Amino acid sequence: MGIEFHLAHTYPLTGITKNEMIVKVKNSTLGEEHRYTINAMVNLTWAYDDNGGRLDEVLETREKVLRLRKHLLGENRPDTIFTMSNLACTYGEIGGRLEEVREMEEKVLEFRKHSLGEHHPHTVVAMRNLAITYYEIGGRLEDTCESIGGRLEEVQKLWEMVLKASTYTLGEEHPKILESMHRLAVLYDEVLGKPDLAKFLEVNCSEIRKRYLEKTTLIRLIPSTYTS
Repeated sequence: MGIEFHLAHTYPLTGITKNEMIVKVKNSTLGEEHRYTINAMVNLTWAYDDNGGRLDEVLETREKVLRLRKHLLGENRPDTIFTMSNLACTYGEIGGRLEEVREMEEKVLEFRKHSLGEHHPHTVVAMRNLAITYYEIGGRLEDTCESIGGRLEEVQKLWEMVLKASTYTLGEEHPKILESMHRLAVLYDEVLGKPDLAKFLEVNCSEIRKRYLEKTTLIRLIPSTYTS
């Protein structure tokens, strides 16, 4: 992942106007293709995101950053892939560009599996994003198998991989496992016609949820060692 992710979220620059001024100064003193200028553009997109309602500016800036990083670094570089992932999310928010989202998310997943490994949290997120995009391209859960078409097996495989990798990384009782387990159960039941597998997952999901709630309740009941 690019260094600007950590800087932007750990030490965020506040205010759109301030970030726009920084981009302008960096651009005039260092040039558009300097890495500091590009990092300033990335920080500006986070400022737009934090303030909401500025999707057009986010889109324009992220498209520009991606073009620059492809040109300067190449396509298969961590910073380029990071920007591609963020741009895919922006396309998804705007809507109507699902094929472009799919193409970018496939590249992101391929790169992260190769560079980080299948069980890395960033790889798991990329799997999940792509699975959702496949589903949105083909149709919703209520639609027929034919509407999802050739991507049905891909969706199933991706959600199975997400569940397996998430369980390996986070542990089977982590709350995020429940979402993946539920989505896969619904897929088995409503689309794939595998109610037995769906029931098995839903039972497991209920048991995990029950254990998690019991554990968190117990923790809340334990008195603190220190009192204010």
